[in-house]
Amino acid sequence: MSNNELTREDKIGQEIHVGSIVVAPNGYSSLKICRVINITPKQLKCSDVNNTSKYANISYKYPNEVVCLDDLDATMVYLLMRKL
Repeated sequence: MSNNELTREDKIGQEIHVGSIVVAPNGYSSLKICRVINITPKQLKCSDVNNTSKYANISYKYPNEVVCLDDLDATMVYLLMRKL
């Protein structure tokens, strides 16, 4: 199975694919918006969306640390049901 066919589930159960937009932690008290550029067997390889430098700001995140924003309706329904 190639890396393009791998999928993972995020913190709320949505599928993450290569090219998905996700919200990921950036340190202890901030978040960043990233694009998934590769899926490894355990982690997601993410690149910052607002990257303007010629060097990529690459980070590895576990799937249970991120929330996928591809299906924004499902994300909002989840948040409203939990009264968050």
